[in-house]
Amino acid sequence: MSRAFGTKLLEACVKALGFKYKRSNSSHDIYTPPKGHEPPIGIRPFFTIQREQKTYDPYVCNRLVSQLKKFGFTKKEIEDNL
Repeated sequence: MSRAFGTKLLEACVKALGFKYKRSNSSHDIYTPPKGHEPPIGIRPFFTIQREQKTYDPYVCNRLVSQLKKFGFTKKEIEDNL
C-alpha cells in the first residue's frame, strides 16, 4: 500500500466494510466484524482504531491492511473503501 491514511479514513473504511462500533477504550475504538468475516482461531475477534491520528506511519498502514485481510477481505475491497 503506497497510500498513507489517518483515523477518519480508516474509520470510514471499516464502517463501509460492515464492522460495527462496540465501545471505546482509553485511546482506541473497538469494532466487531460483520457476520461471515470472523477471523481464524488465534486472531483477536475485533478490530481497534487509535483515535485522533492525522496520519499513520506507512508501516502501521500496511499492518492495519493486513489485519483487515485476516478478517476475509481482499486488498482491493479495502483499498476501494480507503
